[in-house]
Amino acid sequence: VINDDALLDDVLTANLYDDLLPEWDDEWLADYQYRYRQLRLTALESLSGHLASIGHYGAAVQAALTAVQADQLRDSAHEALIRAYVAQGNRHEAYAHYMSYRRILRDELGLEPPPAVGRLLTSA
Repeated sequence: VINDDALLDDVLTANLYDDLLPEWDDEWLADYQYRYRQLRLTALESLSGHLASIGHYGAAVQAALTAVQADQLRDSAHEALIRAYVAQGNRHEAYAHYMSYRRILRDELGLEPPPAVGRLLTSA
């Protein structure tokens, strides 16, 4: 059995905010940095979902915001943040973030968000 408070304490002391040696640009390190970044972002998204499921909505939003700030074009990070806002009961924030995400995707890639992300707003 996992103690949720202990898990939260462990997570809050872990450094999930920084990439692996971000100031280094050695070629041999690039693959390790990429893999760590993907692992870190996936962990933040999963953490956000878990925290929301146990009622730690503020921490869930913070975890998802960290993932979004690390990669503004990562669909799953935006989805995690919108889910956290919805779980928190903060529909306005969810909608505002969706509209911001939509603008970023249009401006940067000429794309629309995945339909499943938009449906999160209608389920709120």
